[in-house]
Amino acid sequence: MAEFVIKTEGFRFGIFDKVPTAIPGQSILLYRSRNGINGSVLIDVGNVPMSADVRRGKFDTMVTFSMDERSKRVQDQVLIAGYQCYFNVSVDITYRLANVREYYFTESASSEKKLGQMVKECIYGHDQQFDLHGSIKLKREIERKLENKMHSFSYLAISQISVGVNPDDTARKLVESDLNKMSSLHFDDNDADLEICRNMDRIRIQQSERELKRAKVQQFAELYQEFGDMASVMDEYLDGKISGERLNEMLRKRKREDLKYLKEGLQDDVLKDDFVQREYAKKLVEGILSKENKFEMEVNADEPADQPKKYIDVQEIGDDDYL
Repeated sequence: MAEFVIKTEGFRFGIFDKVPTAIPGQSILLYRSRNGINGSVLIDVGNVPMSADVRRGKFDTMVTFSMDERSKRVQDQVLIAGYQCYFNVSVDITYRLANVREYYFTESASSEKKLGQMVKECIYGHDQQFDLHGSIKLKREIERKLENKMHSFSYLAISQISVGVNPDDTARKLVESDLNKMSSLHFDDNDADLEICRNMDRIRIQQSERELKRAKVQQFAELYQEFGDMASVMDEYLDGKISGERLNEMLRKRKREDLKYLKEGLQDDVLKDDFVQREYAKKLVEGILSKENKFEMEVNADEPADQPKKYIDVQEIGDDDYL
């Protein structure tokens, strides 16, 4: 009990004596030895008994107590499950004396020592119950047990309990190693997910390219049906690869080649008359031929000389007759 007791001395109250007074942070207990707790009076800053009460009490002992706050630290270790390493556990308790009579007359052991034993009891029994990452769970379990045990110290006022649980150096290295492994696995998973996304993007791109090519083929087929051998030229024009001026020039050139081919074929008897007439009829419908100009197609030498000559109206190709 020595931790709260400042001094113990005999007491005798005379007729002219004054009642003892307590200074801040202290309390004074007056009691009669043969009566114990039942024959006592407490004096503190807020409670000063009357002289007559002290005289009637016939007190023979005066004990001065410290009422200041005190602190107690208890440290221990808990073995970690599966490893030969430990959690370092520290418990800090801040307390003060709250009930002087109960403490002095009923408590036979040192309250500081008793607190230390109680804390260790709350720590013991947890060996190999928590893994490397179980420090928070262990902390909560110790706090719960301390709270349940504090009722046995009714003469004390507990102002604060702080529990700290930390792995020792060996356990800390193992925890860091586990965290690094988990991070590596997490990164590997991310890399795998990224590669899957890339493959899906490649598939989508390939599908898009195939669809574009298929559309391109369909478009070219439609162009060929409409423009024949000039489809590739029109395709380049529509794609913006050649200008309108260049397209006009190429179309003019192709028209000239067509007319020249028909004319030479007819004169050399390579093409039949009806074919030439049909082709020139097409040119006429397209606005390429007109009745303003003609070139003469001589009949085959094998035909009768008196057969009438055939003429097909041909317009000389001018620069303003296209597009």
